[in-house]
Amino acid sequence: MTNNAVKNNINKDNDAELAIVIPAYKETYLHEALSSIVNQTHKGFTVYIGDDNSPFNIYEIVKEFEDEINIVYKRFDQNIGGKDLVAQWHRCIDMIQDEKWIWLFSDDDVMEANCVEQFYKNKLKYDDQLFHFNVKVIDSKSNDLYNVNEFPAVLHSPDLIDLKMRGKLCSYVVEYIFSRDLYETKGKFEYFDLAWGSDDATWIKFLGTKQLRTIENTFVKWRYSESNISSSNGDINFVYRKINASLSYLSWLQFFFKENGLIDKTSIYIKIKWLLEVVKISKLTVLQRINLTFYVCKELRSGILLKYFFLFFMIYSIVKINCKIQIFKIRRYFQ
Repeated sequence: MTNNAVKNNINKDNDAELAIVIPAYKETYLHEALSSIVNQTHKGFTVYIGDDNSPFNIYEIVKEFEDEINIVYKRFDQNIGGKDLVAQWHRCIDMIQDEKWIWLFSDDDVMEANCVEQFYKNKLKYDDQLFHFNVKVIDSKSNDLYNVNEFPAVLHSPDLIDLKMRGKLCSYVVEYIFSRDLYETKGKFEYFDLAWGSDDATWIKFLGTKQLRTIENTFVKWRYSESNISSSNGDINFVYRKINASLSYLSWLQFFFKENGLIDKTSIYIKIKWLLEVVKISKLTVLQRINLTFYVCKELRSGILLKYFFLFFMIYSIVKINCKIQIFKIRRYFQ
């Protein structure tokens, strides 16, 4: 394949306003992702696939679906997702034509069959410009692992941030549909290293003082696997990058809230605890995790008591996790 876009037009609905955009690199689950799109009960969409100069034959998978749904495929000459994931998102979104709504999806997640149908129903019913799906987490074999806590029907920026940092909510980029007008007028996706926090900052920016609407009665299925950035916590430099990206994200939030007259509901204690989750679940040495704990507390200018509280918190967490691992190994040994 060349880098020219390959397009088909299979029974395109004149009222189709949705662009489903897939920045593609991995081949492992792409067939399953596209199958879930083919199975949608509402076909009012075009799928745009931006091949990030993958070493795999992405088009070999894509062409199986060209007779079933509207697909625009393009293979880029240069891989940029490995260095700048946000830039890859942007150039894939640049592929879309006249659609008014954008769904940035992925090459390894899946959507339930009525997702698009429910989106259109909500779009007609409500005057919102940012919609959200609740999520089920699946494993590498597509088995359900658990349901993520469901979002309230409507949510505002400060509450979204506070609930996420408290661990009451979590979300991923694939569960949001946004209007093209928001994307173009608000400045596209925010950039942070590794795209760590880029999606959350963008949703906050898109919302401003308005509300996020959750689409009920359907789910997106997000896949947890060893290829996720969120599961790559064994490299000290990589963990530092994520911590620094999170610190940049917090600085951005502080500025954005001030500029828009929004109240930051999240205490310094919750912010430090949220930041240290990356450290707590990492595979680093005890000393490395202790040093990172002090680094986070220093950067957020916590008091001396809070600093030592989190030191003991980290040590306790490490001991607790190691005990659970040892108990699991002992049980497996005697089974």
